[in-house]
Amino acid sequence: LKTDIKNTITISNSMTKYPNGYTDKQIIKKLSEFENLGFVTIKWYSQNHDDLNYAVDVMVLKDGINYFADKKKNRTSSKRDWIKTYIPVTISFIALLKSFDTEIIWLWKQLMQLLK
Repeated sequence: LKTDIKNTITISNSMTKYPNGYTDKQIIKKLSEFENLGFVTIKWYSQNHDDLNYAVDVMVLKDGINYFADKKKNRTSSKRDWIKTYIPVTISFIALLKSFDTEIIWLWKQLMQLLK
């Protein structure tokens, strides 16, 4: 959702449609998770924190603003790390097999003769 100048979002059940079709319970659960992770602070306008009968102000903190950019950067970084790790190993394994190709072919022929 769009934030105001103070990086605050107001959520309530008067919204016609929640983002991505979430229910009250799902939004409250996600907000609690984000608050526990330190991405947002929540100001409840009611004593009851298990429904959205009253509005809730969600202030997005600095870590929360960059959450999705950091998440994408980490995903890209992990793909690069995977490539840096496994491509050289795969190439080395293929080169090792290639260096023993005459022995492997000879062993294969011997095995086929034994099975006849």
